[in-house]
Amino acid sequence: MAKTKEKIEKIFKQVTAKIENEEGRMLDFTITTDSPDRDNDVIELDGWQFDNYLKNPVVLWAHRYDEPAVGKTLELKKEGNGIKAKVEFATAEENPFAEQLYRLYKNGFMSAVSVGFIPLEYDNSEDGYHFKKQELLEFSLVPVPANPEALVNLAYKGLEAAEIDKAVISYNRAHPNGTPLADEDAEWNGRAEVRNAEVDDLKIMCAWYDNENPDVKASYKLPHHKSNSSHTCVWRGVAAAMAALMGARGGVDIPEDDRRGVYNHLAKHYKELDKEPPEFQNYNVDDPKKLIELIEKCYNIMDKQNPKPVYGKDNDVGEKKDEELEQLKKLIKEEVEKIWK
Repeated sequence: MAKTKEKIEKIFKQVTAKIENEEGRMLDFTITTDSPDRDNDVIELDGWQFDNYLKNPVVLWAHRYDEPAVGKTLELKKEGNGIKAKVEFATAEENPFAEQLYRLYKNGFMSAVSVGFIPLEYDNSEDGYHFKKQELLEFSLVPVPANPEALVNLAYKGLEAAEIDKAVISYNRAHPNGTPLADEDAEWNGRAEVRNAEVDDLKIMCAWYDNENPDVKASYKLPHHKSNSSHTCVWRGVAAAMAALMGARGGVDIPEDDRRGVYNHLAKHYKELDKEPPEFQNYNVDDPKKLIELIEKCYNIMDKQNPKPVYGKDNDVGEKKDEELEQLKKLIKEEVEKIWK
C-alpha cells in the first residue's frame, strides 16, 4: 500500500559518482541509479521530476543550504540505468572552496555525491522502499568513501520537517550477510547485553537509533542480539522487541513513521526463526485482553492441542481456565517488565 507524501518529507541518498568526462571546469557525474541499495530501496529513473530544480540548478556541499553553491548543473539526462549530470564548478575567485572540491574530484581524491529529493509516490514492503515518483531538490558533493559493491547507499530515512532526526536500522543495513541464531530456548536479558556492548555493537544489535546522538548508547533501542563478537540473534529478544514496538504509546518511543521499518527488520528475524510475525498494528496495552493478545502473537504462544492463539480475539476472559490465565499472566509480568520499564 502506497504511503502518502507527508510520511517522508525529504530523503538524502548517496552514490559513488562515476566521473566520466572533463571539459574545462566541467565534470560529468552519474548522480543516481536504479540499482537497489543496501536496504533494497529502489528509485525509478522515469519517476524523477527535474523542472523545479532546473530553475535553480545549484550543486551544494554536503546539503548545506546556508552556504554558497560550489557549482551549477548544466545538463541532466537519463542514460542507461542512471541519471547523468554535467556540472560546472565555480572559479577560485568566485568560491575558493569550490576550487578545492573541483581538484579533489578531478584527481580522484573524492568521488561521492548525494541527491536530496521529496518522495511523491512510493511503496514500502518488507524488502524496502520503492520510489516511483520523486522531485529533485538538489544534489551535493559529500565526503563519503566509494563503495564498489553498492552504488547507492542509504544516508538518511524518515525525516521530519526537513531535519535529519531519527533512523531505522534495517535488517540489511545491520546484517548484510545474515546473522547467526541462538537456540530457541536461549535466555534473554536486554539490559545486560546493552550494558556489555559498545556503540558499534549496538548498530548491529538494535533496530532503531536517534542519529542526532549516534555515539550515545542510550540512543539505541530495541536490542535483540547478543553483545558477543558474532552478535547472535536471540528469539526472546526479537519477540520482546516486537512486543515493545506493537505496544503503541506504552511500548517504545520512536516516530510513527519509523515503526514500519523497524517492524520489517524484526519480521525478517521471525522468518529466519521459522516464526509467524504478528500483523503490523498498534495495541492498546492498557486493555488486559489486548495485552494478552499482543504477547501471544509476538511470542507465537500456541495451544499444543489446538494450533491457535491461547487467547484469541474471539474468546472471552471468563472462558479461559484459571490455570491457563495464570500462566499467561506470569509470562506477561516477566516480559512486560523487560519491555516497558
